[in-house]
Amino acid sequence: MGKRNLSAWIDEKAFNQFKAMVSEEGKTIQDYMVEMVNREFARKGRPQLAK
Repeated sequence: MGKRNLSAWIDEKAFNQFKAMVSEEGKTIQDYMVEMVNREFARKGRPQLAK
């Protein structure tokens, strides 16, 4: 199974804050976004399929 792009437009201040937060945790934006998607799947009682 292939992969698909998932993106969202947010304002620059929010992006910079998000990037700094992710960096402080020693993660990449890619890895953090996958974790966020899986957390949301779990919250909704769905399988955590994002990789």
